[in-house]
Amino acid sequence: VQIKRCRFLEESGCASVCINSCKLPTQDWFKDDFLMDLRVTPNYEDFSCKFEMDRAPLPVDEDPAFAVPCLLQCPSKAPLRPLAKP
Repeated sequence: VQIKRCRFLEESGCASVCINSCKLPTQDWFKDDFLMDLRVTPNYEDFSCKFEMDRAPLPVDEDPAFAVPCLLQCPSKAPLRPLAKP
């Protein structure tokens, strides 16, 4: 199943939010509740996502989704503000 525009990815602009709030929980949900493997493959360039049924998720060290650095529009990439002094 091809998701043309992923809401998590598009609105957050953050690869980490995509992985931790959508990809991993969705893969786990399919495995735990439906006893079915699911591989979720985000496309960080066009904000689409592919759901591949009956395909085991890749191990973290082999999954290219985990190797992506912060996206340009990621709010976490902004410089940190100095801490307020008490």
